Amino acid sequence: MTTRTPLRWTALLVLSLWFQAGWFVAVLGRDAFAPLLWLMVVISLVITRWRYRAPLLPQLIVVSFGLIIDTLNQWLGVLVFSTEWLPNWLVGLWLLFAWYGWQMWPTLGRYSLYVLLPIGAVGGALSYWAGEKLDAVEFGLPLIPTLLVLMSQWLLVMALMVRVYREQKK
Repeated sequence: MTTRTPLRWTALLVLSLWFQAGWFVAVLGRDAFAPLLWLMVVISLVITRWRYRAPLLPQLIVVSFGLIIDTLNQWLGVLVFSTEWLPNWLVGLWLLFAWYGWQMWPTLGRYSLYVLLPIGAVGGALSYWAGEKLDAVEFGLPLIPTLLVLMSQWLLVMALMVRVYREQKK
């Protein structure tokens, strides 16, 4: 495995814009734009695998963990989707998020957990809130309890990402 160097600001910008475009395609387009989202996911994973010979297992661990958390959130009524199971677009979004986290790791991995975990927790929860405002998901609980649940879960997601992506470097 090769150790990658931190990304230049232009690479950070391009990757972040790509991920944000995928987020908007998923959340705004939902099922109608799912083919475009899945095309973005495939392009992202193929290029990353080809360019960096990136192991897919760390990303799949993050995706699986995220899908388990969202499935539990749906079963417990924290998140309410228009489908019985997690929507197709959310699965694609988790794949794109895990890819993005792996891409950003050479830069983000330089920061302390005291910086990464709280920012990830707040950012993850706010992402769901934005999705709720755009009618992609409903909150089954009042706003503050839902955000607190999501923030605590995103602390776990970020801790897992740090652990898994740090391990791949060894």
